[in-house]
Amino acid sequence: MFLNSLTPQNLNASMKDLLKKIRDNKVLVEVVDGKLKVFAKKGLIDAELIVEIKEKKDQLLSFLLNNDQSYFDGSLKSNIPRLIQDSSYVLSSSQRRLWLLSQFDGGDLAYNVMGAFVFEGELDKPAFAQSFTALI
Repeated sequence: MFLNSLTPQNLNASMKDLLKKIRDNKVLVEVVDGKLKVFAKKGLIDAELIVEIKEKKDQLLSFLLNNDQSYFDGSLKSNIPRLIQDSSYVLSSSQRRLWLLSQFDGGDLAYNVMGAFVFEGELDKPAFAQSFTALI
């Protein structure tokens, strides 16, 4: 889980600082079989952060175990507020067009948004791949 925004009220300053460093360094932290697992791209995580994670391993593990996945999926991954349930919602023209197409036989098979982008300079392939993974 990537820690994208920090809002928990029950964290002390040192844990908030550690979680912010983990997030800023794009480090993946998971609990697997009750053990803390840390994943990062080779060479991107500095030795100082590794030492800090090791020193605070028990505290970090306890925090991750005591906060369910919905906590991370919600407040730490997104700040988009949940919309109140209603019978209908206002749609943009693109959304309306997509809905209309979906009402016809076979209309929901494909929706094609055309566009082209020209990139100049060297392509960072891992970052490019990661952006598409995040999109999907």
